[in-house]
Amino acid sequence: MEQLHERGFAGAMVLRGIEALRREAAPAPRTHREPVLELPIVIEAIDREDKVRATVPELDRMAGDGHIVVPPAEVVTYRSDGPSE
Repeated sequence: MEQLHERGFAGAMVLRGIEALRREAAPAPRTHREPVLELPIVIEAIDREDKVRATVPELDRMAGDGHIVVPPAEVVTYRSDGPSE
């Protein structure tokens, strides 16, 4: 998040999964003993496509074992100053 903030991204959000399914292991119920590091994390960053794509190499170095997905998106509504007319 710090890197995205420093780069002036329009927005970002971190989501932590409560359970994960991996090909290498059978799904198991989450217990309080399970290491939090084993749970998935999704970081959603919002800005212009060129800015996001320019940041992918740095994110790739930080991600380690994981995925970076840059899906197409359609912004239907954005209100920075209140309701649109």
